Parts: sequence; C-alpha cells; structure tokens
Amino acid sequence: MTKNPIKELLKKIFYKFAIESLHSANRQTGRLGTIKKISSIVPNIGDQYSTWNFETSNTYDVIKIRSIHAFQVEFTLAALKKLRSQSARNALSVVDIGDSSGTHTRYLQALCSELDMGEVEFLSVNLDSDAVERILAKGGCAIQTRVEDLHQAAGYQKHPDLYLSFQTLEHLFDPISCLHNLAVETSTEYFVITVPFLKRSRVGLKHLRKPNSVGRFKEINAENTHIFELSPEDWKLIFRFSGWKPVHEEVFYMYPRRHMLSLFRYALRRFDFEGFYGVLLKKNLDESDIYKDW
Repeated sequence: MTKNPIKELLKKIFYKFAIESLHSANRQTGRLGTIKKISSIVPNIGDQYSTWNFETSNTYDVIKIRSIHAFQVEFTLAALKKLRSQSARNALSVVDIGDSSGTHTRYLQALCSELDMGEVEFLSVNLDSDAVERILAKGGCAIQTRVEDLHQAAGYQKHPDLYLSFQTLEHLFDPISCLHNLAVETSTEYFVITVPFLKRSRVGLKHLRKPNSVGRFKEINAENTHIFELSPEDWKLIFRFSGWKPVHEEVFYMYPRRHMLSLFRYALRRFDFEGFYGVLLKKNLDESDIYKDW
C-alpha cells in the first residue's frame, strides 16, 4: 500500500515536537539524571511489552517510555523511603501488579542499593504467561494470575509492605473489586499507582472507537486494551470507595509547563496522553465500610 506523503509529513512533525516537548519537560522537572541512571541499569527496554514490539530506534517511543519509568521510579523511591522510616523490618517487600518485564524491579533494586535503603524484596504479578516467563528468565520472582484474583492466588504471600501498579488499573474489567479485595484481604498499608492522565473521564476501548488505530497489534487482549480511562478526580473517588486514601499525588506532563511547547498538549490529547497521574494511597476503610453490599 502506498503511503500518504502528507500523512507521513504530519507524523514527522508530530514526533519532532513530541520529542522536544519531552526533553523540555524532563529538563524542567529535573528528571534527566534519573533517566540517565535507569538507562544504564537496563540499557535495552525492547522487551517491555508482550503485544507491542516497539522499535528501539524510534526515538519518541524510547524517550517516552524512559520518561514514564523515571517518573514511576522516583515516585516509588519516595514511598519506600517513607516506609523505611516507619518500619523496623530488615527487608521490605514489594508486589508489582501488572509488571510485564521485570524492568522496574531491576531499576529499583539497583537504586535502593545505591541509596543504602536496606534489603527490598520484589514479586511481579501478571496475567500474561509470556510476561511471567520473561521476568523469571531474568532471575526475578513472578506469579501468573488475574490481578482481581490476586488475594486468592496459590503461592501468593498476602502481606507485602507496598503494592505497585503502573498503567494497569485502566486495563481491568473491575478495578473497584480489585482495589477493595487488596484493602480488606491483606495487611498492606500503602499502594503506589500510576495511570494515564485525562482531564475528562471516558471509556477506553480504542479498538472500537478508532478501529484504524490498532493495526500494530496482532490481537486485542488485556495488555493492549484500556477499559476505563478516568480523570484523577474520578480515580480518587474510586480509591476512597474501595478502601484507600490518597496521601500524595503528582502528574507527569509530557510537555513543559509555562512554556511555548505547553501548547503541544492539545496534540497529545488528540493522539496520545498529555501525561500520567501518580498517587500514593494509604489503606483507610472508613468510607469504604459505609457501603454495605460488597
């Protein structure tokens, strides 16, 4: 099929602005140092996903993924420092829900050691068998289960110090039951979550809304399908309803604030996400227990 030259030109222009927008955002937030560190810890992130073999030569994809990872790592390290200051345990335990490659575990293990944060044990959880095999092949610990059923999974230790969930909740059929089960069935007090940032909530299901946009996937499955894409305000209502209280939140914008390139957010809203929302949750069942029909 002959490529449309105008469409190809517009794509090149979009990616040029998107790359510069990310660079400027990372400079503005002081995140370039973290990106450099994690890039040296895991030089190749080509196996990050099971259903999307992105080209590591695609500068935008690599910069975007590294930028998101740096945001998530910094957010998690802050949570672990908080936990370490409150815990007398020799080793902290972390469960990464939806981990697809073990990359974040490798980042965090190296950085926790560098920061002399003591021993931290990691367990990855994913429904996809290929993801679990990738993690195990790298020497990580992983179990295969649907996250909604995690508290019932064979071999699962129910009491980690911290849950992580990076770009996972939007893929779930029932994030409310998942969050509530983790609140009431385990003793874990803290949860770090990142999701795409949208100003207005919507149903995802991009393969139905924009069928022509999913050609890069061989099939539609849990990894490449968003069900609910919610605003931070709506996510926070769900967290509170499910038994978790937000105690700290940040947004990683993929463009610099108070800068001419901030206008690029309108293109990002149309063709990507303008950023990602991160929140640290603490278990609090006071509001959840008001509801009597769990």
